[in-house]
Amino acid sequence: METTFNKNKENEEATKKTEVNKMAHAIAIINRKLSLSIRNILPTFTVIKSENDIEQILLMQQVEKDRDRIKQSYYDHGPYLR
Repeated sequence: METTFNKNKENEEATKKTEVNKMAHAIAIINRKLSLSIRNILPTFTVIKSENDIEQILLMQQVEKDRDRIKQSYYDHGPYLR
């Protein structure tokens, strides 16, 4: 009878260990998928940010060109000849 009790106890412990291993494996898979998703999402945010920065730089360059052109036309023709 004691051997049966010991075997049942060993089986229960083995079952618990198996369940814990399955849960740990499932958690590892979820963590991996989440980290891959985050890695895939983050570069798009940085690309969007850098695209906005580039657009801002190009806009500022265009404003500077327009200012220079207006200054030149003002100096070339005078304020009343536009």
